[in-house]
Amino acid sequence: MRILIADGDPTSRLPLAELLATDGHDVLQSTSGQQALEACASGAPELVLLSAVLPDVDALEVARRIRTEHEGLAVVLVAGAGDGEMLAEPLREGIADDVLTRPVSLPAFRARIGVLERRARLMRTLAAQHDEVVAHRTRLLHEQEVARRLFDKIVHRGSLDAPWIRYLISPQAVFNGDLLVAAPRPGVGLHLMLGDFTGHGLPAALGAIPAAEIFYSMTAKGFSIGDIVDQINTRLCRILPTGVFMAATLLELDVSDGSLWVWNGGNPDVLVANAGGVRERVGSDHLPLGIAPSERVGLDVRRVDVADGDRVYAYSDGVIEATDEGGALFGDKRLEDCIASAGPENAFTAIGFALDAFRSDGEQSDDITLVELRVDPAAAAAAAAGAEQPGQAPVSPLRREKLPWRTELQLDAAALREVDPLPILLNTLSELQGFEGHQQTLYTVLSELYANALEHGVLRLDSTLKRPGGGFGGYYRLREQRLETLTQGRVCIAIEHDPAGRLRIEVDDSGSGFDHAAQRPAPGAGQAHGRGIALVESLCRELRFEAGGSRAVAIYSPDGAS
Repeated sequence: MRILIADGDPTSRLPLAELLATDGHDVLQSTSGQQALEACASGAPELVLLSAVLPDVDALEVARRIRTEHEGLAVVLVAGAGDGEMLAEPLREGIADDVLTRPVSLPAFRARIGVLERRARLMRTLAAQHDEVVAHRTRLLHEQEVARRLFDKIVHRGSLDAPWIRYLISPQAVFNGDLLVAAPRPGVGLHLMLGDFTGHGLPAALGAIPAAEIFYSMTAKGFSIGDIVDQINTRLCRILPTGVFMAATLLELDVSDGSLWVWNGGNPDVLVANAGGVRERVGSDHLPLGIAPSERVGLDVRRVDVADGDRVYAYSDGVIEATDEGGALFGDKRLEDCIASAGPENAFTAIGFALDAFRSDGEQSDDITLVELRVDPAAAAAAAAGAEQPGQAPVSPLRREKLPWRTELQLDAAALREVDPLPILLNTLSELQGFEGHQQTLYTVLSELYANALEHGVLRLDSTLKRPGGGFGGYYRLREQRLETLTQGRVCIAIEHDPAGRLRIEVDDSGSGFDHAAQRPAPGAGQAHGRGIALVESLCRELRFEAGGSRAVAIYSPDGAS
């Protein structure tokens, strides 16, 4: 043990130093208070035997400075027989650990030195453990920060920065147990998913990575939110431990026909609002994901008609279950009052301010996520037009070869009820020839031609049902009813790529045809139907209908080939 003896009297200092050295201690000596302070700074003793009387400064002041400047260093005051009374106060104040009076009893002195030596070892152990904890915490924080950045790059690479999306994310821990992702759907559409995993921090966030990957890849291929729910649920059931699951809200917004499709499993209501406040709520009618097979969870979605200027709000339960200092909940009513009183333009900001004011400095007990979608057909159409331009996506040298090929997909009545052919066809085009830069355009062409074949050819729906007043909602309800009871019918889609680089898309149905000429809107007519045919004509080099309208043939030239 390294011991410093600070005493101006050599007759007291030297015998004590010799005794300690004989017992195996490393002894330092100083003859004044100033020397004692310097020795503490440079020699790093573990114990200071400090004479109560020093030749230059007050010994108690030296003891105070040692205690202040060298935390954990033991200080023992050595006083004459008559000075014990004056040293009681330093013991009470804690500036000294012990007091020895001369003459010193050697057995008692050795015993006290042994106690202080054990204390010094304990202090060294505690200091080392403290340093280890600090180093471990620093390393952990660094690893968490690296992991968080990787997590954000994997999960949050979508379209949350779109001008019609506003969101608030306030995680309770470094890793957010809430998941918010958005991505453009081929065509003039958007997919958004809000997930809320049980628990908080890293364990809750682990399921977010596969869920986000499935969401992005299936959205890019044109799958519906029902299909996406099915795949995410299957994956989470396989990888999540018992008791961990994800409450989820999936939205599909298609501004071209004013439709919002909602799947809600375990999250609070989705709110649709206009200038008058909340006009529609879509509650949870499904199980959360990761609990049960998809047939028990349920994959059906609900359609809500939306109009230009509407706002759609989705949020995790951390919003309405936020508490004030008294334990009261923020609640649904306070949220909806903010939407009604602030108006469409200011509602999102008003909710954020109200939530902050309500929580004050109260401790956050859950992850908080709130998102607002603005229904803006003009902005969505402009974004879709600029998202992909012909030739924009890089194509490998092999895929630049204009190889001839043909693919065909035929769907009978059962397949028409259950299968969405568009993701299959888009994926085929990407795999065969590298049309990644044309997915938006090709999706629009294929979806319009397939919709005409199915709805007007096989289901015999009249587009004039999309009249003002009845709207798209009534049309699509009738569409679903007829599709559910369909027992006969067929649609065949053939795509052929020729050496000139052109795509010949032929969609043939088993119906008796329809008056396609009557479906084209007159200039300035403003009708709700028939716009799809005009759009396909504008995107393709050629569009013609044969067999009375039951066969459509479109020629698409991605690189301008004639």
